[in-house]
Amino acid sequence: MLQKASGGMPHGGGVRIAKDSAQYQRLFAWIAQGMPEGSEDTPPVVRIEITPRERRLTMQGEQQLRVVATYADGHTEDVTRLARFQTNQEAIANVDERGLVTAGQTPGDVAIMAAYLDQVDVFRAIIPRPGKAAKPSTPPRYNFIDELVDRKLQKLNIQPSNLCDDATYLRRVYLDVIGTLPTPKEAREFLEDQRPNKRALIVETLFERPEFADYWALQWADLLRVDRLVLGHKGSYEFYSWIRDSFRENKPYDQFTRELIAPEGSLTKAPAGYFYKVVTKPGERASTLSQVLLGTRIECAQCHHHPFDRWSQTDYYGMSAFFTQVTFKDGPGGPLIGGFRDKATKHPRTNEEVFAFALGTKQPEISPEGDRRQLLANWMTAPDNPWLSRSFANRLWAHFCGRGLVEPIDDFRLTNPPSNPELLEALAKDFVEHQFDVRHLMKTIIASRTYQLSSEP
Repeated sequence: MLQKASGGMPHGGGVRIAKDSAQYQRLFAWIAQGMPEGSEDTPPVVRIEITPRERRLTMQGEQQLRVVATYADGHTEDVTRLARFQTNQEAIANVDERGLVTAGQTPGDVAIMAAYLDQVDVFRAIIPRPGKAAKPSTPPRYNFIDELVDRKLQKLNIQPSNLCDDATYLRRVYLDVIGTLPTPKEAREFLEDQRPNKRALIVETLFERPEFADYWALQWADLLRVDRLVLGHKGSYEFYSWIRDSFRENKPYDQFTRELIAPEGSLTKAPAGYFYKVVTKPGERASTLSQVLLGTRIECAQCHHHPFDRWSQTDYYGMSAFFTQVTFKDGPGGPLIGGFRDKATKHPRTNEEVFAFALGTKQPEISPEGDRRQLLANWMTAPDNPWLSRSFANRLWAHFCGRGLVEPIDDFRLTNPPSNPELLEALAKDFVEHQFDVRHLMKTIIASRTYQLSSEP
């Protein structure tokens, strides 16, 4: 162990611990003592805190970070020298093994992760553009989006562009909403229209066109794995039609989520159940739906603790347990889906049963009764759920603005914070307050001055 870590033996990871370091001496002493496992009474680390939490840095500026661990018995310890550090934007700022952050020559927003044992925390830095400070934005703000975007641009010393012209807007909104260009006749009519609210009116018109539902169903068919080779022509058509009809009817997103998670009965009447024909393993169902609906990746926790997040193997198998009851039966009109069986979920390392529990909650002492998918659907669609509304708002923002507030869009975690957290929270809050109205959220983004800005600086 020490030979590899200190470079005494060939090792792909290189030198990780110097022979004259305190870490080397601590490991040497532990091995010399017979590698004791320690006492069960030893208090575990319950959290770490990085300081400072946020700084504004100039280009090539530096900031030393400090990491303090808090243990279950309340005592604290400076673990900076033992923590691991990692940047999410090497072009903007780097961090060395001692926790010294050095800004580069590219302006932007950067997050630095500190990890110690299974705990993580994040430091954020803003490196503004050099030069004279940008004047406060004076153009009118069409809705709350513009205020929050302008505030962030001001911090980065970036002056917003002017509004795009009508021809650019028309092309943009057609491609973004229905996935096709306007005809020459449609373009002429829009450009000749003198009404001041014509941009808002064209959006309403596009929502009612059949291409709208087709375009959005095509994207979600990929996300939900509508696979004709697995489902056949009839099954794939019914599954796709359910997605398309959901967008055509402007089905509330919480209802869409419920129907997807807990379909029951005939697949003809509950075609969302075809998802369970394509994705057959409980763990894969849990990880797929967590990633698509919650923007949270738990797949790595199947084998080990997530290296950059808080999810453990127990969290992974707790989510998997929601789907172990799902099975199919033959019915008079075709296959029936439901929670017809009660199969235990075992932790692969301890072989103990893991009861179903949602991410970020505590495992119950006994297995929940009934179809556990209903419990998951209730938790996921609750107005105070921290992930569903934020994930969908981020997905739409990425579609309409070219980049998510969280990137990748399905990788929400503490160590991958949003570029504008206030904006993401405001979008999610507005979405919930309007009963998960998908078109309302789309209109809110499209109606913002931010969406209508020119691409020219």
